[in-house]
Amino acid sequence: MGFSAQCPNMLYDLNCKALRSANLFSGGTIATVSGNQVTVPGLDAAKGVGWAALGEVVILSTGDRRLVKTHAATDTLTLLYPFDPSPLGETVEVAAGCKHDPTDCDTKFGNLPNYSGFPHIPQKNPFQSGII
Repeated sequence: MGFSAQCPNMLYDLNCKALRSANLFSGGTIATVSGNQVTVPGLDAAKGVGWAALGEVVILSTGDRRLVKTHAATDTLTLLYPFDPSPLGETVEVAAGCKHDPTDCDTKFGNLPNYSGFPHIPQKNPFQSGII
């Protein structure tokens, strides 16, 4: 078994235990679409810039969903893949994303007791470099 500084849990799964329902921006409407970028007015004001990065956008009428790569200022979300057909005017639900680091786990989700990563792994391996 290996060790990783990042948490291996899937966000909102049984091991993570963060509640998806408590980390949503619901009822927003897609105002602009440009390739794989969409804007959801009010998202920045309600949740802050960057909140949705690595989260997802779900079109409520179809259930179609996309991973959010980045969440920039001006309510702009860059998606992994664009929606097809265009979701312009569609009502969406945006779920918060997680960097799988202890800071996000603690400050964004209040979920540090369920963090399963090992953030304090030494950079040097004593079996390779010896103990000095």
